[in-house]
Amino acid sequence: MTKLGSVPVFLFNKLSHTISGIDLFTPQKRDLETCIKNCDVVHLHILHTHFVNYRDLFQLIAKHKKKLIWTMHDSWAFTGRCALPLACEQWKQGCDPCLFPANYPSSIFDFAASEFRKKKACITAIPLSDLVIVAPSTWLAEIV
Repeated sequence: MTKLGSVPVFLFNKLSHTISGIDLFTPQKRDLETCIKNCDVVHLHILHTHFVNYRDLFQLIAKHKKKLIWTMHDSWAFTGRCALPLACEQWKQGCDPCLFPANYPSSIFDFAASEFRKKKACITAIPLSDLVIVAPSTWLAEIV
Protein backbone atom coordinates (compact mmCIF):
# COMPACT_ATOMS: atom_id res chain seq x y z
CA MET A 1 0.00 0.00 0.00
CA THR A 2 1.28 3.46 -0.92
CA LYS A 3 0.35 6.52 1.12
CA LEU A 4 -0.18 9.38 -1.29
CA GLY A 5 -1.50 12.10 0.99
CA SER A 6 0.10 14.20 3.67
CA VAL A 7 -1.13 16.77 6.16
CA PRO A 8 1.00 19.63 4.74
CA VAL A 9 -0.25 19.05 1.18
CA PHE A 10 -3.84 18.83 2.43
CA LEU A 11 -3.42 22.12 4.31
CA PHE A 12 -1.75 23.88 1.35
CA ASN A 13 -4.51 22.65 -0.98
CA LYS A 14 -7.19 23.72 1.49
CA LEU A 15 -5.65 27.20 1.66
CA SER A 16 -5.21 27.49 -2.12
CA HIS A 17 -8.76 26.22 -2.65
CA THR A 18 -10.23 28.68 -0.15
CA ILE A 19 -8.54 31.54 -1.99
CA SER A 20 -8.84 30.44 -5.61
CA GLY A 21 -11.10 27.40 -5.73
CA ILE A 22 -8.17 25.34 -7.06
CA ASP A 23 -6.12 22.54 -5.49
CA LEU A 24 -2.60 23.43 -6.61
CA PHE A 25 -0.60 20.51 -5.26
CA THR A 26 -0.36 16.78 -5.96
CA PRO A 27 1.35 14.80 -3.21
CA GLN A 28 3.95 12.23 -4.21
CA LYS A 29 3.23 12.60 -7.94
CA ARG A 30 5.80 9.93 -8.82
CA ASP A 31 4.09 7.43 -6.48
CA LEU A 32 0.68 8.40 -7.87
CA GLU A 33 1.95 7.77 -11.39
CA THR A 34 3.32 4.37 -10.37
CA CYS A 35 -0.05 3.41 -8.86
CA ILE A 36 -1.93 4.47 -11.98
CA LYS A 37 0.58 2.85 -14.32
CA ASN A 38 0.29 -0.49 -12.48
CA CYS A 39 -3.50 -0.63 -12.16
CA ASP A 40 -6.06 -1.95 -14.61
CA VAL A 41 -8.85 0.48 -13.76
CA VAL A 42 -8.94 3.81 -11.94
CA HIS A 43 -12.08 4.34 -9.85
CA LEU A 44 -12.65 7.91 -8.71
CA HIS A 45 -15.14 9.25 -6.22
CA ILE A 46 -14.83 12.74 -4.74
CA LEU A 47 -12.01 14.93 -6.07
CA HIS A 48 -12.73 18.23 -4.34
CA THR A 49 -11.37 17.33 -0.93
CA HIS A 50 -7.99 19.10 -1.12
CA PHE A 51 -6.16 15.82 -1.79
CA VAL A 52 -4.89 16.06 -5.35
CA ASN A 53 -4.71 18.44 -8.29
CA TYR A 54 -7.28 16.89 -10.64
CA ARG A 55 -5.38 18.10 -13.73
CA ASP A 56 -2.34 16.06 -12.72
CA LEU A 57 -4.54 13.06 -12.00
CA PHE A 58 -6.35 13.14 -15.35
CA GLN A 59 -3.11 13.74 -17.19
CA LEU A 60 -1.68 10.54 -15.69
CA ILE A 61 -4.85 8.55 -16.42
CA ALA A 62 -4.79 9.69 -20.07
CA LYS A 63 -1.04 9.20 -20.40
CA HIS A 64 -1.25 5.57 -19.27
CA LYS A 65 -4.51 4.94 -21.18
CA LYS A 66 -6.36 3.60 -18.16
CA LYS A 67 -10.03 2.78 -17.98
CA LEU A 68 -11.81 5.17 -15.65
CA ILE A 69 -14.87 4.55 -13.53
CA TRP A 70 -16.06 7.76 -11.93
CA THR A 71 -18.77 7.56 -9.30
CA MET A 72 -20.06 11.12 -9.10
CA HIS A 73 -21.57 11.92 -5.73
CA ASP A 74 -22.24 15.56 -6.56
CA SER A 75 -22.04 18.14 -9.37
CA TRP A 76 -18.43 19.25 -8.91
CA ALA A 77 -17.17 17.39 -12.01
CA PHE A 78 -19.27 19.43 -14.42
CA THR A 79 -19.37 22.83 -12.72
CA GLY A 80 -16.66 25.42 -12.30
CA ARG A 81 -16.32 24.57 -8.61
CA CYS A 82 -19.68 23.87 -6.92
CA ALA A 83 -20.43 20.48 -5.45
CA LEU A 84 -24.10 21.40 -5.11
CA PRO A 85 -25.12 24.31 -7.37
CA LEU A 86 -28.68 24.27 -5.97
CA ALA A 87 -30.86 26.50 -8.18
CA CYS A 88 -27.90 27.83 -10.18
CA GLU A 89 -27.65 26.56 -13.75
CA GLN A 90 -24.63 28.64 -14.81
CA TRP A 91 -22.71 25.39 -15.36
CA LYS A 92 -24.79 24.87 -18.50
CA GLN A 93 -23.07 27.94 -20.00
CA GLY A 94 -19.64 27.55 -18.39
CA CYS A 95 -20.02 29.12 -14.92
CA ASP A 96 -19.28 32.67 -16.02
CA PRO A 97 -19.69 34.41 -13.67
CA CYS A 98 -20.07 32.26 -10.58
CA LEU A 99 -23.26 33.46 -8.92
CA PHE A 100 -22.71 31.68 -5.61
CA PRO A 101 -19.03 31.78 -4.56
CA ALA A 102 -20.02 30.78 -1.02
CA ASN A 103 -21.45 27.43 -2.19
CA TYR A 104 -19.39 24.45 -1.10
CA PRO A 105 -16.50 24.35 -1.69
CA SER A 106 -16.33 28.11 -1.40
CA SER A 107 -13.58 30.39 -2.71
CA ILE A 108 -12.69 34.04 -2.33
CA PHE A 109 -11.86 34.69 -5.99
CA ASP A 110 -13.93 33.57 -8.96
CA PHE A 111 -12.01 31.26 -11.28
CA ALA A 112 -15.07 29.08 -11.93
CA ALA A 113 -15.25 29.73 -15.69
CA SER A 114 -11.57 28.91 -16.13
CA GLU A 115 -11.88 25.79 -13.97
CA PHE A 116 -14.97 24.73 -15.93
CA ARG A 117 -12.94 24.80 -19.18
CA LYS A 118 -10.01 22.96 -17.57
CA LYS A 119 -12.23 20.22 -16.13
CA LYS A 120 -13.95 19.78 -19.48
CA ALA A 121 -10.57 19.44 -21.23
CA CYS A 122 -9.36 16.89 -18.65
CA ILE A 123 -12.48 14.77 -18.83
CA THR A 124 -12.74 14.84 -22.63
CA ALA A 125 -9.09 13.73 -22.87
CA ILE A 126 -10.30 10.31 -21.68
CA PRO A 127 -11.79 8.35 -24.62
CA LEU A 128 -15.49 7.60 -24.11
CA SER A 129 -14.70 3.91 -24.58
CA ASP A 130 -12.51 4.11 -21.44
CA LEU A 131 -14.93 6.13 -19.30
CA VAL A 132 -17.84 4.91 -17.19
CA ILE A 133 -19.77 7.46 -15.15
CA VAL A 134 -21.87 6.21 -12.26
CA ALA A 135 -24.48 8.42 -10.61
CA PRO A 136 -25.86 6.87 -7.41
CA SER A 137 -29.00 9.03 -7.37
CA THR A 138 -31.75 9.83 -9.85
CA TRP A 139 -31.38 13.63 -9.60
CA LEU A 140 -27.67 13.42 -10.35
CA ALA A 141 -28.10 10.91 -13.17
CA GLU A 142 -30.57 13.26 -14.83
CA ILE A 143 -28.13 16.18 -14.94
CA VAL A 144 -24.96 14.18 -15.62
